[in-house]
Amino acid sequence: MPFKGKAEECIRQMNAELERRVIERTSQLQESNTYLTSLIEISIALNESLDLNEVLDRISDLVAQLRRTYASGSKAIVAAESIQLLACSFLSGIRSGIIDAP
Repeated sequence: MPFKGKAEECIRQMNAELERRVIERTSQLQESNTYLTSLIEISIALNESLDLNEVLDRISDLVAQLRRTYASGSKAIVAAESIQLLACSFLSGIRSGIIDAP
């Protein structure tokens, strides 16, 4: 019987490890999905409006939403903040005359 007990314990450990990995991967997929959804929303904002201030406001709203949802440094937040920084830089360049307005 000691073999049966060891085998059952091994199966329990393997099941626990599998469950942990499923939970971790599910979390990663949810974060990726949120990131992709944010990119789609930003694309829609760009297509709907040539008002760059409005686009920047929508990007800022998405970044704030991601910050409420995910931990600092997550891929979704870093990517959205990068897009926000690029949009701010682009708008600043237009306002200063360095970049021609679209």
